[in-house]
Amino acid sequence: SVRMKGVIRSRTDGWSFDLRYRGKDSTGALVLSGLTLHVRKVGRWVYRKAGREFWRRSVSPATAERLQGKWVESRATDESVSDLIHLLELDSMADSLLSMPGTLSTGVFRKVNGVETVPVASDGPDKQTVFIAIVGEPYPVRVVTAAVGATVNLVEYDRPVRIEAPPRGEVVRFAALPGS
Repeated sequence: SVRMKGVIRSRTDGWSFDLRYRGKDSTGALVLSGLTLHVRKVGRWVYRKAGREFWRRSVSPATAERLQGKWVESRATDESVSDLIHLLELDSMADSLLSMPGTLSTGVFRKVNGVETVPVASDGPDKQTVFIAIVGEPYPVRVVTAAVGATVNLVEYDRPVRIEAPPRGEVVRFAALPGS
């Protein structure tokens, strides 16, 4: 298991995430334009929960009202979650964060998140630096991608985390939503 906390800054608006992963499952939240989307991936299912204002951006006002406080369930292969799925799958996130094209170089050891690390920097188009723990397991501790203004902290490795589907009474199937 691992927890990833990231911030992506853009010229117009940024977003952030706080996700925990265990095996193929994940749980956490994204904050987009100041609005929070709670997410879970459990097996082949993705669950999303947000307030009325978040849903109003993609469904009718009446549907947004009905979705408030509910978890919207979709298959992980559904097109409605295609933008989310790479964030919710640890293998995909790891590939995205740790593939570093270009020439690699190491820098001066430094503490990151309380862990002694060595920075490994790429001169590739993303201008990425991965800080790798040099004490204990050589886990990535932070990834900085200058090209997109992103910083992702990887913390709480191997800690117990419980990820379950939400209670059935709080779940709505996406295909069953009128006015969406």
